[in-house]
Amino acid sequence: MRLIDANALLKQLKTLSFPIELDSNVMIMFVHDVVNAITNAPTVQREGWVSVEDRLPDSGQKVLIWCYNTVLVGNYIRSNHSFSLFKVSGNASLYHAFYWQPLPEAPADTE
Repeated sequence: MRLIDANALLKQLKTLSFPIELDSNVMIMFVHDVVNAITNAPTVQREGWVSVEDRLPDSGQKVLIWCYNTVLVGNYIRSNHSFSLFKVSGNASLYHAFYWQPLPEAPADTE
């Protein structure tokens, strides 16, 4: 499956002219243009889970963390040779995480 940027696709589709008279040749050309727009739409990149053994986030970066079969939002604090510590908002404890990933972007319609 390939995830595409729906906003970019809609913007591109709005540039296509929709024929008023729908004869079969014009409709085929229009469908061809739509298929090309979908094919050329930018792909959404998601990094996925990263092992703390492979790479760590920037210091203080807020990320999703996988910690004992639980997903939390935390800020990376430091690495201590055998484990990495994350601070979770509203909690005084530090968490040892095994995996992390960047937070997704906020929805486009929020301010």
